[in-house]
Amino acid sequence: MGTNGFSGKSVNEEFRALMKKQVNKNFKYLMIALPLVFVFVAVVSAVVCKINDTNIGVSVAADVIALIIILVIFIVNIIKYFKNLGKLKTGSIDGTVTKLDMTAADLNSTRKRAYYKIVIGTEDGKKITVKNDKAAPFYRHLKKGDRVRYHPGFVFPIELYDKSEVNVCVFCGKENDASVTECRVCKNPMLI
Repeated sequence: MGTNGFSGKSVNEEFRALMKKQVNKNFKYLMIALPLVFVFVAVVSAVVCKINDTNIGVSVAADVIALIIILVIFIVNIIKYFKNLGKLKTGSIDGTVTKLDMTAADLNSTRKRAYYKIVIGTEDGKKITVKNDKAAPFYRHLKKGDRVRYHPGFVFPIELYDKSEVNVCVFCGKENDASVTECRVCKNPMLI
């Protein structure tokens, strides 16, 4: 059976090194994907111009626009990456869930997207907001008033106080049985 309470593992240097490795891995995947997207856009625009007998200048214009968009995404993600690495050096923050929001938006006639927001009130009166993909794995396991620990810089930054039924992996966001010490998906250690 699981436990109640916060783990001491999050301050362990070995654990933090594993989290840094995970953050680096996520960043590397993005840096591989961006050039592939650009190559795909360049090839598609050249083929479309050839099929439609359009001036190659149209293809070049599309490629330049795609390159600008990809560069902006690249710069924003580099900034986020270094901010995340800096946050890993800070301590964890205990708090209480003060607000839980989930809104659905129609992407098209058949698909919807859920947007999650968890607001944590800290012991010193500050508010921390965790949104969307980082909040989604925890949303259904929390209610207003639950105790949580926020870990700045972690891929999934919330640690549940009540781990009696389920524990969510802070590396990959997957739910695990409360009693396991290692995530069933990513094989990283659990905060127990």
